[in-house]
Amino acid sequence: MTELDFKTDSKDNGEDSLRCDLCETEKGQLFCVFCQVNLCTRCIGAHMLDDPLKHKIVLISQRRSVPSFPKCEIHENTCCEFHCNECEIYICSLCISSEIHKGHVFSSLHEIYSARRQKIQEDVDKIENEFSPAYEAIIADLEAGVNNADGGFLKLTEAISKHGENWHKVLDIIIADIKLEVDRLKKEHVKKLKELVTEFKHAHSELQQIKLECSEILCSSDVPLTLIYRPANEDLMKPPRRVQVSMPIFKQKEIDCTQLRILFGSLLPFPITKQEGTFNRKATASPPGDIELFNPRLITTLDTGLETLYKVTCNCDEEIWASGEDSKIKCFEGQGSTINEIETTSEDWPFDIAMTNNGDLVYIDGARKTIELIKNGERKRLVTLLEWNPVAICVTSCDELLATMFSDDKTQSKVVRYSGSIQKQTIMFDNEGEHLLSGNDKIKYISENGNLDICVADFEVSAVVVVKESGEFRFRYKGYLFAAKESPFKPCGIATDSENQILTADCANHCIHILDQDGQFLQYIEGCDLDRPCGLCIDKNDNLLVADMNGKLKKIKYKD
Repeated sequence: MTELDFKTDSKDNGEDSLRCDLCETEKGQLFCVFCQVNLCTRCIGAHMLDDPLKHKIVLISQRRSVPSFPKCEIHENTCCEFHCNECEIYICSLCISSEIHKGHVFSSLHEIYSARRQKIQEDVDKIENEFSPAYEAIIADLEAGVNNADGGFLKLTEAISKHGENWHKVLDIIIADIKLEVDRLKKEHVKKLKELVTEFKHAHSELQQIKLECSEILCSSDVPLTLIYRPANEDLMKPPRRVQVSMPIFKQKEIDCTQLRILFGSLLPFPITKQEGTFNRKATASPPGDIELFNPRLITTLDTGLETLYKVTCNCDEEIWASGEDSKIKCFEGQGSTINEIETTSEDWPFDIAMTNNGDLVYIDGARKTIELIKNGERKRLVTLLEWNPVAICVTSCDELLATMFSDDKTQSKVVRYSGSIQKQTIMFDNEGEHLLSGNDKIKYISENGNLDICVADFEVSAVVVVKESGEFRFRYKGYLFAAKESPFKPCGIATDSENQILTADCANHCIHILDQDGQFLQYIEGCDLDRPCGLCIDKNDNLLVADMNGKLKKIKYKD
């Protein structure tokens, strides 16, 4: 169109002010769909004079709502209404009867147009209702991450400084210890020198006595006395050997900055991943894949009678065992009635409990450093440790035991696999030779996933550590990056379900994190009357059992 097509009166705006394309003076009130021109009422007759059938006149206000079909390249002033599927071109109704398109299949352009418009409208709706809000949410999360970066990296710097202070403390202890060794060596050195001084003084005194005797003989002319002379100590009549007592030497080792840098620690860059799939804001982020999130709901609550509840385990017979800061381990049937109680051998509270595939109870007696089995009411000691302390256990799919434990000096932790009482495997280091788990006496709950991965909730370092069955490191989950929680992520109990999802209790934030088998965050279980959730267990129906530290046991349905 030319500039005249959009010429307007000074007092009018919009469609009513479009000029007639024929006279260019009057306002256009009508529109020819086929010719794509604006017309006034005076010019419409002249416009349709050639052939009224070649024109379609509508009100100018309707011109955008009426489809504007392309003109036929063969039949002048005729609009195409069909599409030839063989020739892949638009054609008019006159073309259909021509020899060129004889026997061809045609589609209605109006139907194609309507279907395409519907698809475009669906895309617009999807952008408006799904994609755009999701992008806005992701942008908001990322901007929040930008805003919180200073604080987060300040904490990181403070942690490094704190670690440096600890190194200085350890170095001071080492220096002080070496100085004590110097003091000890000094005392031994001086003592030895004094002993040698006494020894040589005594020898020197004897030598002086021999000299005195020799002088008396020389002053005498007594032949027999001279002939019978023999030194009282012939060893003294040899030149004395010089004794040199050397000072201790401090053998310094060269400082290898590269090795020190490795020993000090390293920064692990966080991964940035993009997941394809549907958008959902239930977890403040988009879940990976095509997973559809479910709104968890509380099914039942059971008062265990334990003042503090830490652990829960169950079997296929719907027997639920629970324990806490009490020497008694309690067994409940599905409706909540107590049906059995077992007391630990040491009468101290059990560190952890688990069920074998045959329904037997296994528990850790921390005071005795043992793992005990209760089978048919009889107690059997499976494992007794000397320099290590077992803290958590789980039973694998092949009825073996996995146990986490820490050393007596609380500097190392490891995972050990047992077949009965026989130790089969030890997992301690990652692929770089670094310790997989923090070295302390904090309990590290453990579970085996359906893909045979070993999952450990390491409370002290705020991470879920996952390794393969062979012990090869897979990943660490450090909490959901963009979650605005009151307290730092501190994983306690851990469990895995039939879909290989990993569930871990976040006690301080009164929620449970759900991850997929590759460590991608899916959603939270919040609400459900959760109060400091600790131990977790999945029952045979894929319901979640939660041991709340307030003594209550919760059953939660968290998926369809």
